Amino acid sequence: KAACQAAGRLKNRDYLDSIVKHLANSRIRASVVEALVSYGEEITDCLGECLRDEQLEVTTRRRIPRVLAGIPTQRSVNILRDSMGQPNLVIRNAVIRGLSRLREAKPDLDYGRADVRRQIREEAQSYFELYAALTRFRVGRPGGKATELLVRSVEERLDQTIDRLFRLLGLRYPQKEINAAFRAVNRRESEEFAAALEFLDEILDNDLKVVLLPLMDGSPHLLD
Repeated sequence: KAACQAAGRLKNRDYLDSIVKHLANSRIRASVVEALVSYGEEITDCLGECLRDEQLEVTTRRRIPRVLAGIPTQRSVNILRDSMGQPNLVIRNAVIRGLSRLREAKPDLDYGRADVRRQIREEAQSYFELYAALTRFRVGRPGGKATELLVRSVEERLDQTIDRLFRLLGLRYPQKEINAAFRAVNRRESEEFAAALEFLDEILDNDLKVVLLPLMDGSPHLLD
């Protein structure tokens, strides 16, 4: 921990690889993140390479967006934007959370409207495919513990997809209002839920509205 802190103060690039590897160490992770953030913008490209490096452990890569979120510059945003579509869901979740933190800290940076729109549509497509698979499985498959475990796993994936969708919406629309709508959709208390859907109906672009509103309000035509 002391060595990482000292390296962060020295900003010596020779120590960078060793510090990054310690992101997987939960006991000193906070100090490691602080040390890497101390290096500043000059290491963002290196962090981006680590984020994309599939040879690195996922436990290390998933922490890099947290570091980039602590370096609130356009370069950090660009690196995370380029990784929004990561096939590994653990990494993708971390990337989108990192972008959400950056948006909260620096709302005036360019988060890429076209990139965000494309990722929203891809996340929605993933949700519909999971929902369709889960519905078929519930209807025609045998029960038992294995089935219950699989159903819970898919339901968890659906919840994670909703979380990513709202974080992405927060990159494109007013973040505080989108966060409030997310909480209301999760609670599904009648008045708040209806108000959240009405807000989304008013604020979303038409091409996103027709896809996202049925997904969020539990439309009976969702499977179709």
